[in-house]
Amino acid sequence: MRLLTTTMVALTLLLGACGDDGDGGDGGSSYDTLTALNGDLAAADIECELEYEGLQDADREISQCVIDGEQAVLNVWFNDDLRQAVIDESGDTVAYGANWTIQVSSPEVAARLAEALDGQTGAAGS
Repeated sequence: MRLLTTTMVALTLLLGACGDDGDGGDGGSSYDTLTALNGDLAAADIECELEYEGLQDADREISQCVIDGEQAVLNVWFNDDLRQAVIDESGDTVAYGANWTIQVSSPEVAARLAEALDGQTGAAGS
């Protein structure tokens, strides 16, 4: 009986971990690295040649590129408070997901990015 209970608990935890459909649970998709985020941009036919490999500190991994003629700043966040501050400050010119942001100049490009990455824009989250 004890083995069965332990097995059921393990399966529940495993299925819960595997059950993430990629929406991150808070504002859309989630990424472990900028490389993965950029891969999904490429899969959506959005060109973004990172100007440098993601620079990483305790709070985030960051890089930049040009998307649709606009400078884009890409972040995968490890600090949700800072991520939220960027969303709050950027309004409708930021696309974001559960742990990432992409800041651009126009709401139109932000909306295109949010749609491509299963995220949302600052305007949608306000």
